[in-house]
Amino acid sequence: MKKILAVILSLALFASLAGCGAPAADSESTGTESQSTVTESTVESEEDKTAFDTSWAGGDYTMPVPQTPFKHSVSYSESQKMYTIINADTAEEISYDDIAAYCNILKDIGYTNVEKDVLTADEMQKELDKTGGAATAFIAKNGDGSRVVVSKEFSTWMVMVSMP
Repeated sequence: MKKILAVILSLALFASLAGCGAPAADSESTGTESQSTVTESTVESEEDKTAFDTSWAGGDYTMPVPQTPFKHSVSYSESQKMYTIINADTAEEISYDDIAAYCNILKDIGYTNVEKDVLTADEMQKELDKTGGAATAFIAKNGDGSRVVVSKEFSTWMVMVSMP
């Protein structure tokens, strides 16, 4: 219940940050300037939709994905240009609904070139049973060419992000 509440609150916070409007126009503005302001604010709103805290992992990491819904450990491979984020506490109960919600947030922030769409809980369980404990929940790329893979191996959830 606490996790569901935490996810709902974090989504509400995300929505409130992304919902900022345009500044009020000066009363001396002409119609053309007002139109320009509206156009600029539309662009800003689209940029705000993809904005998130990139420093959540701490250290020198600038993360290309939002914070994961689990306690994490982060590593970066310079040779592979890949971040690997794993749940650091395998005893932590992580609901698949939380993982699916995270995958949908990834789609909302720009990982829209989907190679494997978010599985349902039943599909995920079938894949875990079929493979003996390893399954991929979501694979997609964003416009910059970064590729994200959300998967589970036995009791460990992983988010791997390959950089272009």
